[in-house]
Amino acid sequence: KALFYGDAEVFWRRSSFVVSLCLGVLPVVGGLTNLVPKEEGAWVGIFLSVFQVVLVVVQVKLDIGERIADASMARRGYDKIAGDIKMLVCKFALGQLVDVDALVHTIDAVVNNVEGNVNYPEKVFADGRFGGGLGLSAANGAATGR
Repeated sequence: KALFYGDAEVFWRRSSFVVSLCLGVLPVVGGLTNLVPKEEGAWVGIFLSVFQVVLVVVQVKLDIGERIADASMARRGYDKIAGDIKMLVCKFALGQLVDVDALVHTIDAVVNNVEGNVNYPEKVFADGRFGGGLGLSAANGAATGR
């Protein structure tokens, strides 16, 4: 799950970057309407304004920042569980006493914390594709090994 949420975090960070980049470039491109003939310039200006409004609505309504925070928190939690399990296996392999009950309690606490605090659960399809939380089909390369 750590790899899956890592992929989700990268997906939402990239989406946020693209939206922010477009929002930063649109005002510059809007100044180019003066170079377009007068009749077409009005339509280009209207199109750019509508496109900018659509981008702002996408950024606000999808709550991309919250999705990034959710995926990051879940990835860190599941990474901690994976590290604790690896450490337990190493200690066991070295013949040291291991406290499995403490690990089970830690796993339970982390999973409950993640599941209780994620506002936007991500969707994974049966074939391993990450859905981006919207039913979109983004490649889930790191988690599936493809």
